Amino acid sequence: MLAEGTYVDGSRTAAAEMLAGLLERAMMLARVSGAQVDAWADVIEAALPMAGRELALTGEALYAVRLNGMALELEPVANATIEGGSPNPESWAYRCTVNSPSSSRERVHLGADVLHFRIGCRAVTPWYGRAAHRNADTASGGAARAESNISNEMSGPVGNLIPAPLEPDSSAEDGNPLAVLVEAIKKLKGGPLLLESMAGGWGNALRSDTRMSADWMAKRLGPDVPRGNVDALMALESYAAMSGGIPGEMLRADASSTARREAWRQAYHSLILPICRAVQRELRLKLDSPGLTLDLANLGAADVQGRARALKSMIDAGIPLEQARKLAGLD
Repeated sequence: MLAEGTYVDGSRTAAAEMLAGLLERAMMLARVSGAQVDAWADVIEAALPMAGRELALTGEALYAVRLNGMALELEPVANATIEGGSPNPESWAYRCTVNSPSSSRERVHLGADVLHFRIGCRAVTPWYGRAAHRNADTASGGAARAESNISNEMSGPVGNLIPAPLEPDSSAEDGNPLAVLVEAIKKLKGGPLLLESMAGGWGNALRSDTRMSADWMAKRLGPDVPRGNVDALMALESYAAMSGGIPGEMLRADASSTARREAWRQAYHSLILPICRAVQRELRLKLDSPGLTLDLANLGAADVQGRARALKSMIDAGIPLEQARKLAGLD
């Protein structure tokens, strides 16, 4: 599967969708506050879920910023060409394409007027974000091929073949005796199919000691995915998910509740929170709102037990309460 040599889009795998869904739903819970943007909070919060999904699938999300009087408008950018001779992002020129249900339009905006959230950047092209499945395309491509191969096998005909004498006129009109079988197999939907038997004695009662009795036994036709292919898919999906920051225990059906809580804590602190902070910095800069804050308290509450235990351990170790609360993320 890994030796086919052609690029496969890893953004359509279950691992990529898991990451996209996780960031999208996390951003749905983010609450915007800050004296300068209280009137814009609803507009910003409405744009965040799509930004989370785009960051997971493409590594970047762009919004053209427009002020209609005092009202803020954020237009999602379908694609953009970026130009500029300075390392300062605010001086770059963005040729943005914005889509609508019946048309699309193209406009040029200065970098200061474009929210450009991006992750996975490289020094050679710091103006482009890269999704995890592109940076780890060997694992994500392998997972995509494994999913495709298993899907193709599962979509084949399913049924039971029962050997039996065919009537002389049961062949296809072109004289090819296989034509009937081929056409019948295409229509299998889990039911039985009579096909010509190579053994005699169809009309005789079959005894348990008849050597050819197996010829009349139903032969199942349908997908039988090798266990090795399933194991390869699970391993590749896990690697692809972990490359995006999702702990492997979140994918395991047999993981204990303790392991799942620890996996969620890791995902929150090492995936969701850092991306949220990057989004917050961009919003503060481009909306000229240094007091803007993205609050994920509702999401972080799922880990409150773990942080409470950490707080107690730090207090028992002699760390002052105020400092311990900050270290535990409670303040």
